[in-house]
Amino acid sequence: MTTDAIVAEALNYAPRHVVITGGEPSLQADLPQLVDQLHRAGFYVQIETNGTRPLPPAIDWVTCSPKVLEQTVILQPRELKVVYEGQDMQAYDRFQAQAYSLQPCDTGDATKNAALLQQTIDYVLQHPKWRLSLQTHKLIGVR
Repeated sequence: MTTDAIVAEALNYAPRHVVITGGEPSLQADLPQLVDQLHRAGFYVQIETNGTRPLPPAIDWVTCSPKVLEQTVILQPRELKVVYEGQDMQAYDRFQAQAYSLQPCDTGDATKNAALLQQTIDYVLQHPKWRLSLQTHKLIGVR
């Protein structure tokens, strides 16, 4: 879709909060133009990124979900979201965010998923700066 088409489609919905995600949205050449047009149309603009590329400064809320820590350049997102697989979480101490979300990894195996969910819950309970983030659609069977 073109930037104009995206904004026109978004205007069909009452909420004025747009989340740009899917793949790596910072790879889209027209991202600054899209953000500007959404703002002009009255939208609050959020992006979920892996944090490996700089972003237009006008984005209202940046959620950084790093995949390769060594390649991450966004160290002060509004929100840090980590997919938890039981890893050492000290590596994420270098980030400064307003919100910290921990999401159990979906392995595709129900038994492993249940164990990771419990580990994630245990970690969040022991480390209150983190909040539990769940992919509700997966928990209720919507894929």
